[in-house]
Amino acid sequence: MRNVTSWLTRHPDRLTDDQAQQLKAILARCPALDRTAHHVRAFAELMNNRQGRDSTSGSRV
Repeated sequence: MRNVTSWLTRHPDRLTDDQAQQLKAILARCPALDRTAHHVRAFAELMNNRQGRDSTSGSRV
């Protein structure tokens, strides 16, 4: 399970071909885990593309 967690949280470009194939096979066998993988990727994309708040503007949230 630790390997799968690592593969899910790693950028797909950082997986070896063997790891990517193993992950694809696991996700094909488990629809719930496949949905989780999609959520993890969407969250990672959201965090990678976020824009920081300009702290010099004086606005408060």
